[in-house]
Amino acid sequence: MKRQVFISIFAIVVLVLACSVAGIKTKQAESETVETETVETGAVEAEAVGDKPGGDVLVTVNGVDITEEAVDKAIEPQMRRLAAQSQKLPPAFIEQQRQRLYQQILDGLIVQELLNQKSEAKGIQISDTEVQQKISEIASQQGISMDEFKAILESSGKDMSAVAADIKKGMRYEKLLGQQWEGKLDINPEDANKYYNENTERFARPEQVEASHILIKVDSEIADANQAGEQAKQKAQDVLKLVRDGGDFDKLAREYSEGPSSQDGGKLGYFSQGQMVKSFEQAAFALEPNEVSDIVESQFGYHIIKVTDRKEASTITFEEAKEQIIEMLSSQKKMEIASDYIESLKEKAKIVYSSSDSESEASSEPASKENEK
Repeated sequence: MKRQVFISIFAIVVLVLACSVAGIKTKQAESETVETETVETGAVEAEAVGDKPGGDVLVTVNGVDITEEAVDKAIEPQMRRLAAQSQKLPPAFIEQQRQRLYQQILDGLIVQELLNQKSEAKGIQISDTEVQQKISEIASQQGISMDEFKAILESSGKDMSAVAADIKKGMRYEKLLGQQWEGKLDINPEDANKYYNENTERFARPEQVEASHILIKVDSEIADANQAGEQAKQKAQDVLKLVRDGGDFDKLAREYSEGPSSQDGGKLGYFSQGQMVKSFEQAAFALEPNEVSDIVESQFGYHIIKVTDRKEASTITFEEAKEQIIEMLSSQKKMEIASDYIESLKEKAKIVYSSSDSESEASSEPASKENEK
């Protein structure tokens, strides 16, 4: 949940950067059994390009330098996250990912600078009050207080002023693009119905179960792996006995579970087959509502699973899906318009790469002679 909140802070900025940079992944699995943390390949966490520190100049955008140091600064947080979640991956793979990110982030910084310049030219301003309202809105959408919001930022190594600056930048971009979207987002229920009929397979809802669990991890600090495994299994069996003797599963999960869902009574929500590790999935789908499993072993440790509800496979009706489809088609349209607009800015800009092999001038006309759209 905390990582999702952190990533959502940059959602407005990502809306723009995703037009020219690889897709941003924001989905986090709801349980430790399938927990992954993605690298935001498009969200460039940096100050305004024109204010960047020195270093080798990689490219100039209408006379404004983008340096190698700026790209490295944007890459490093993402590489640290990748290394932390992929400790067993070979160094060669990590370096390959760095090289892939390098060009993506450079492209993203070019787009940022073009949008910064255009926003300045159009006199687009965002007040501090608007930024604070947006921050409050983000916290509210996540169901957390401002104090919790700030605590999450601090735990992620961010401070409120840096986040506010990023949000202000994103809001400027959004207002700039809003001028391009005006009068062009004409998605209606007929469009949604056409999409639904042409993509009915996408609205198939597989069988799902709702479950909670108690996870007992194997202590990695015990030298004897067999002994550590036996101790964890014995602890899980002791907790299972408490459950079988009528103990409240929610309270026992909060007290004994060693997974991140423990704070919520072990609740994992609904999931379908293929979302959890095999042993966990098989045990969960074999249970009826309110049944509790025996001890289930996985690579994460020992689980006690309680299924609280089941949903049979079905197809989502058009009426159920209509608003989501309209929203999705509108978002696609926005992205298409934004992408075309950014391409038009590139075509009119003077973009010069420092390497003679990759030198590229999109236009010989200075930015001040652009047509104002």
